[in-house]
Amino acid sequence: DILSENKPPYILLPTHANLWDPFFLNYFVHHPIFFVTSDALFRNRFCSYWLRQFGCIPKSQAIPDIETIRNIMAVIKRGDVLCIYPEGMQTWDGTTLPLNPNTARLLKLLKVPVIRVISHGAFSTCPRWSKNRRQGRVTLDFKTILTAEDIRTSAVGEIDRVIQQELSYNEWDWLAASHRYFNNFFGALGMEKVLYGCPACGSSGSMRSALNIVRCAECGFIARFNNKGRFVNHQLAGV
Repeated sequence: DILSENKPPYILLPTHANLWDPFFLNYFVHHPIFFVTSDALFRNRFCSYWLRQFGCIPKSQAIPDIETIRNIMAVIKRGDVLCIYPEGMQTWDGTTLPLNPNTARLLKLLKVPVIRVISHGAFSTCPRWSKNRRQGRVTLDFKTILTAEDIRTSAVGEIDRVIQQELSYNEWDWLAASHRYFNNFFGALGMEKVLYGCPACGSSGSMRSALNIVRCAECGFIARFNNKGRFVNHQLAGV
């Protein structure tokens, strides 16, 4: 068990595929987790109050923040668990977004074990573009990718290479190779937020969605989004 082998303090580096990701982590990690969270969420007084109650640390995206670093170091010094989402935001398409290049420098500074977390099925149950949840199972894959000794003896560039490699994930590749299915009668609803170009005629902004169907308002192209995350249509066979 990865979590029992690593005693706090340590750092969790998860992929960010689902709005409920922090709750999934709390289910498995039986120790208080302090999440580094976008400061935009703290601008609402109600949200700010509850985020602070749960120990969330505000962070300005892509901007160095001395106060954030101090709060992070305090968490590690107390012997608690810190969670950082290196992507900085929730993925739109089920693949890992570019990682914050400053993550490796922060890990080098903190010098504690690092556990990466891949959420299999989290995106498929509730894609960011979707208006509906899908029925299906979510599993979390924990792996120690850097020990405290690794951090001490490795250069920042090597630490960055490790986290880039270990957090690279594609939900669609995993789903194609798995036996999982994610069922929802309204599975395609909202897909035009990401599928804004027609694959048949190339027109932009013409895609519409309803139930499990996407269609082009310009050329009439139609495809069905199935429970394996694939389009099914005679024009899209095998895609």
